[in-house]
Amino acid sequence: MAEEIKRVKLEDIALDDQLQMRTSSDPDVLDDYSKMTDKLPPVKIILDTEGKLWLTDGWMRFGAHRKAGKKDILARIRPGTFEDAFIEAIQANNEHGVRRTPADKRRAVERLLDHPKYGTYTDNAIADLAIVSHPFVANVRKQHKPKGKANASSTRTGKDGKQYKVGGKVLCDRCQRIGKAGKDCLACAELNAGRRAAKKAEREKSMASGKAKFDFPKFHTQFGPIAQAPEALVKAHPEEKGCQEYKDAVAFLNRFIKIWNKWQAKILKKKG
Repeated sequence: MAEEIKRVKLEDIALDDQLQMRTSSDPDVLDDYSKMTDKLPPVKIILDTEGKLWLTDGWMRFGAHRKAGKKDILARIRPGTFEDAFIEAIQANNEHGVRRTPADKRRAVERLLDHPKYGTYTDNAIADLAIVSHPFVANVRKQHKPKGKANASSTRTGKDGKQYKVGGKVLCDRCQRIGKAGKDCLACAELNAGRRAAKKAEREKSMASGKAKFDFPKFHTQFGPIAQAPEALVKAHPEEKGCQEYKDAVAFLNRFIKIWNKWQAKILKKKG
């Protein structure tokens, strides 16, 4: 069966909360849609092998038809599985209709993270599916507690289909097939050693060409004196201790010093 457009009875359409990515609907938009049902584009439906018609895109249009007392709706139907319906619903309203809110995008990402298959995908792969940014997915993953065990996996599936160990390590073909890194796998170790060597060579080449030169003494000359700023400030303006802006300035400088000292120690350790 090829894709077709035809009218479908509302009562024949299957609704599933997993396919609804809207966190809320706008009553005003729903009211407007209910007055112009004949002008609305067709909703999208996936017809599975059991004959179920899954609504994937057009929940607000569906609601508008129901509110207007209509018995059927124009639909674009194509064959597929519930998983096909799930992905189509994830990407719904990206290019048309009422713009997705941050909450809608977050719900789509959370649904993917909870999925037994897609929850094992890398942030980049999930971002492509949900049509959002990679940092957005990373932020949601940090805050979200998945319902399944997908996020507990030690590997992630990348956009290239390869398995990556959480932390960025790539797996050999054998470990990709079994879905996890074998203990003391020499093939994985060799692959990652090669990647590290290539990155190191690239850094050294960049340093040699002068593109990535860092002059620490010069940097220290410019910013090092700030480390003594709070003490000098207190000596120069002892009468200002009760001023809140003064206290905030000293607190800020103390935070800077703490970070500066840690960073300086790290740089000097590397140079040594």
